[in-house]
Amino acid sequence: MLLAWMLLSYGWAKLTGNQFGVSEKELAMPLKDVGLFKLSWYMFDQEPFKSFVGIAQMISGLLILYNRTLILGVLISIPIFANILVIDITYVKMTAFYWRLSYYLLLDFLILWHYKDRMKTAFKSILWE
Repeated sequence: MLLAWMLLSYGWAKLTGNQFGVSEKELAMPLKDVGLFKLSWYMFDQEPFKSFVGIAQMISGLLILYNRTLILGVLISIPIFANILVIDITYVKMTAFYWRLSYYLLLDFLILWHYKDRMKTAFKSILWE
């Protein structure tokens, strides 16, 4: 539930314009004076990037809510969380986010571990048949 809630809430925030962006004051500053965090938020506010990520997060969150589609949702969320983690390490420089995103990735991998027999069957079917 936690993973689904986080993905749905962040995806919704992107789609409704409540995440990313910078102020007019920051846009008027010389580029050399703008911090990496604000610069990255300006770039991530551009379309279609923002909508693509928001929709991907919403789809992943919805898939995680249902047991039948849980594994697919987790597999979609792993690159989303990994990408956000790398972006935060690069631009944000806030360690609390590192731990939170690492925790979400750990939860993803624990879910996959729980369903390891299904994962083995799926990979065998894909790779060897």
